[in-house]
Amino acid sequence: FDHSSATVSHVSGLEKYYFVIKNLDPLESYFVRVMAYSAQGFSEPKMAVPLLSNMQTIDIELVDTSGTVNFSETFKVQVTTDDGFQRITNPISVYATSREVENELNTLGVIGAISVDREDRSSVFDSSNIETNSFDIRYAITLVGDDEISLSVNSDSLGPITAVVN
Repeated sequence: FDHSSATVSHVSGLEKYYFVIKNLDPLESYFVRVMAYSAQGFSEPKMAVPLLSNMQTIDIELVDTSGTVNFSETFKVQVTTDDGFQRITNPISVYATSREVENELNTLGVIGAISVDREDRSSVFDSSNIETNSFDIRYAITLVGDDEISLSVNSDSLGPITAVVN
């Protein structure tokens, strides 16, 4: 059992305080205890509660078989929480790395922890060696948090590319 601790100091004019716990394993459960400090001393710690208790993976697949994809196509990801709260990312290039997609989703601030894997299944030739120039990029987005999250893709700037969310 790790008894690590950290202190978040008061900053004048700041209403919300936060602390990022790094290097967590999404397959593990963690317990966090918070105590407040004032002129009267520390508060009593509350019983630890599970943190990040819900994990889900959502796949976004971007596909085009026309061979007309260029570098200008972008997409936006809309995130909706189970209570109806919605946020949308800035435009993301269809050639974005997993880190770029992950960073863009993190800027929304509505998801607990995010991990994105990218797989490029694009090919110039099919299995019979016929030229196809197919475009097929898949992002597996793993979300860990307390809320059930749904993702959708705004495809207004995708051109010939089709977006599928599973």
